[in-house]
Amino acid sequence: MRIAFLLSRSIFAFSFLLILLSASSAVAGTASYKDEKGSWVSTACKCPETLAVVPHDPEAAADELNARFLVYKKYVEDAQNYMNCISSEAQKDANATAGAIVHAAEAEINKAHANAEKMVVEMEKIRKQLLAGK
Repeated sequence: MRIAFLLSRSIFAFSFLLILLSASSAVAGTASYKDEKGSWVSTACKCPETLAVVPHDPEAAADELNARFLVYKKYVEDAQNYMNCISSEAQKDANATAGAIVHAAEAEINKAHANAEKMVVEMEKIRKQLLAGK
């Protein structure tokens, strides 16, 4: 029973990896699965560079302070756009991958069911042969 459980987990992990690789047209990020841990990295979104905090000189001109605030404002806008991009890309990838996993799982279940049905038919043939031989 333990071997079957481990085998089914291995098949699931392998199927998951194949799905991620085969769904690359629908998936923009890079996903991986190893040792029962998954990870995802965006490939479509660019993180803005972090600003260096420069202490304000009380003697600095108002124009310099205004310029710093404009740079900071631009950074905040870029950071918000980046977070929106990540959220959107992750949601699209999650939807595409989840659908692929469901389809692959259904295919595996259908295959296992068909194999079980074949065994039932074979066992029925053997049973009839044994009854006929009595």
